[in-house]
Amino acid sequence: MKKIFRLLFCVGFLCSVLTAFAQTTDAFKKEEKEKIAAEKNPERKEELLLAWLKKYYAGKSYPQEFSYDYVSVGNAFAKQGEVKKALRYADLLKPGPWASEGRHQIAQSLFGNGLNEEAAKLLREAIRYAEDSTLYGDDKQTARMVAQNAKYIYRSYAQVLYAQKKYPEALSAIEKAHQSFRAPLGSVNAIYADVLMRLGRDKDAFDKLDEAIKAGQATPEMKKNLKELYVKAKGSDADYAEYELKMKKMLSEKLKEELAKKMINKPAPLFELKDVDGNVVSLAALRGKTVVLDFWATWCGPCKRAFPAMKMAVEKYKSDTTVKFYFIHTWEREPNATASAKKYILDNKFPFQVLMDLEDPKTGKNNVRDLYGISFIPQKYVIDKHGNIRFMPAGYYEGDDAAVEELSAMIELARKE
Repeated sequence: MKKIFRLLFCVGFLCSVLTAFAQTTDAFKKEEKEKIAAEKNPERKEELLLAWLKKYYAGKSYPQEFSYDYVSVGNAFAKQGEVKKALRYADLLKPGPWASEGRHQIAQSLFGNGLNEEAAKLLREAIRYAEDSTLYGDDKQTARMVAQNAKYIYRSYAQVLYAQKKYPEALSAIEKAHQSFRAPLGSVNAIYADVLMRLGRDKDAFDKLDEAIKAGQATPEMKKNLKELYVKAKGSDADYAEYELKMKKMLSEKLKEELAKKMINKPAPLFELKDVDGNVVSLAALRGKTVVLDFWATWCGPCKRAFPAMKMAVEKYKSDTTVKFYFIHTWEREPNATASAKKYILDNKFPFQVLMDLEDPKTGKNNVRDLYGISFIPQKYVIDKHGNIRFMPAGYYEGDDAAVEELSAMIELARKE
């Protein structure tokens, strides 16, 4: 019996050692992989990737489960204009989740470097991988997922064709993108209108810009073009300001009507956090005010793309002492998160009060993020004067005007309660 117990003890101990070893190995693999992602120099990035693959996947050349890393390396080369290397890594992307989007991303970087022919070629490949379901064999789920991204690729393809002055081809591509989106999108309508104007179709161009402004999707450049076309058609800008105001009012009324049906009512978890200057902010002390919380991080691209619209919203309510905005930096990925967040806000001249939801050294968690159950960012909350969450919009959507009007409508509806 003692021998059996001794044997079981040894087996258990061995299992514990093997488990600990596997966990340590996984931790090292993760740490080394993160270094690859963080490296900016493409040659060094490639060296790290190849060393990592050789160390952990010796004998297996470029396994497809690491396609994301090939995109990362290919992108780095594309941003430096090293076409051959960029295309080589694009070619590694075999039929799978990254076959189309990976080529799309690398093509965008090539386009950003003025390499239009190379970008166009890669985008045509990306479209083929998005639309030809036979490339995925029996994996219909991946084929469907990839196909959903085709509209974004057509948008990029239209941009490249426009830059090449291939206007009829650009029109065909942007029409496909426009038809695929459920609602007007500023970046799509802008290209559409530009192409139509180049083809001498001013009336159609005006309609596409008008469609965008009604949806709150018009950028300043689109508004400029819209006004020029308006004056060209009417002979003067006498009624233009009234027209623009009418469009804005229509959008506001539409949003209020839709949002009133989506209001929720649940207590907002209380918290205390320090801002980047060490001042303590307590949610409990803000009772009686309408509070907007915006959870973000310096590494989060969509969070930062939403900030110009958030700046517009903050400035709209800057004289209203009953409305408070707080930008909660969470999910940090660097040891100097507070300094980094403060620098980013100051460098970009955003009038934001940033609170730091730093990782708890005891639990390794961001407590306020966990308190609110946030699984991705950006995530916003509109809290009424009684301390109840009334709206919780997530993600980032194009159109600064639409974003400001939507948030304003939420604030107005929340403070009526």
